[in-house]
Amino acid sequence: MGTLRGEMEKWNKLNKLNKLNHVLNEKDKRKTEQQPKRKKKETFSERELHELMGTNRSTYHRSRGSIRQK
Repeated sequence: MGTLRGEMEKWNKLNKLNKLNHVLNEKDKRKTEQQPKRKKKETFSERELHELMGTNRSTYHRSRGSIRQK
């Protein structure tokens, strides 16, 4: 047993039919001719940029053995 496509080609040769083979080739051409999809550019607000960079975080320091917020 081979692939479905290979089996169909063998069957076409035995029955002398090329019409189905032609249809299969057209479908393959359509798949290869499709253009790649473009990715959408992701835009961030200023608030989101600060969040990603970590500049909006609260700062802590150590004093007298405990951690306190500045």
